[in-house]
Amino acid sequence: MEKGTMEAARAMTLVDLKEAAQVTGPCLTIAVPVQPAPNNSRQDYTRLNSAVHAAQPLLAERGLEPKRIGDFLDPLTHMDGESWGSEFGSLVVLRSPEYFRHFHVREELKDSITVSDHFQVLPFLRATLDEQRQFFILALSKNRVRLLRCTNHSSEEVPLGPETPTSLEQWLNTRPPTTSPDHGETHASESGSTLGGFTSTTDRDNLDPHISNFFHRIDQAVFETLRGETAPLVLAAVEYEVSMYRGLNRYPHLGPEHVHGAPDSLKGGELHKRALEAAQAAFELPMRKALDLYERLGGSERVSSKIKEITEAAASGRVAHLFISEGIGTTSNNETLNSAALQTIAFGGEIWVTSPKNVPGGAPAVALFRY
Repeated sequence: MEKGTMEAARAMTLVDLKEAAQVTGPCLTIAVPVQPAPNNSRQDYTRLNSAVHAAQPLLAERGLEPKRIGDFLDPLTHMDGESWGSEFGSLVVLRSPEYFRHFHVREELKDSITVSDHFQVLPFLRATLDEQRQFFILALSKNRVRLLRCTNHSSEEVPLGPETPTSLEQWLNTRPPTTSPDHGETHASESGSTLGGFTSTTDRDNLDPHISNFFHRIDQAVFETLRGETAPLVLAAVEYEVSMYRGLNRYPHLGPEHVHGAPDSLKGGELHKRALEAAQAAFELPMRKALDLYERLGGSERVSSKIKEITEAAASGRVAHLFISEGIGTTSNNETLNSAALQTIAFGGEIWVTSPKNVPGGAPAVALFRY
């Protein structure tokens, strides 16, 4: 490969953030927007190279000798690959004497170069946390059932097991013949209805017991497949099937919202788009619970909007929940609050970078302490 082209690195995970929080300085953080077009690797590399040169005097100010600066920056000049790619918004580089990572974020960040005691994560923290979000879609219909594992930007089908029927017809055909709907014999209505559609209320009444038992079998498969998962599950189905499935669901993280309508009729990513919108309520539920706790603890020593106090508490692992207002990374509080965010992550606290309206009292940041 030709030197000077960029490899598309994987996104940073919460585990990576916890690791980065433990790194001691000097810590160099570089953010470079990626050009949203193919074959721009040379241009993108030139921008990164300019950032590397700009970092040299900043490292010198931290007391590094020229040789140490050269060794420090050398890995950044050997980042080889085919291209930066065209789907990501920015590249972030984290470098310390003992640590080196580069990754993409799906957000266009401003060009920035900082050298500090810690990596500057606030500018890309929300985008990174959003990348960690997962949810599942259970697309329900009589003709086809699918379980999908999704992120904000992708989806893949999850097998429900080789013994799991994925259509009502398959379910009925694999049940022992009997007159009981529990065992799958289909009864045609007087109007001659088939599984393909209902022509009357009587048709639906005749098939409802079969559909209910079919969904019960699907629920068993979903429950086993998602055992140990905590991501929300979003249903996609017509209304009466959603109501029927909710009544027998055992997965504890079924989302309160669902995708309305037959999922097989949604094309071109529309199912994922609508399910992501429905998942927002489930994603926000932990934050809403923390806000409720804030309301109950308001005025006590377990809540604070004083950034110095928050930072001190975070350093000792006392911050359980931290709310940070979007855009705060550009203010004078950046360095101190950045440290608080890293320490909150390192000690397993929950953190939300959210709109100012969600931060109590309109403060730049609010924390709830463990004790």
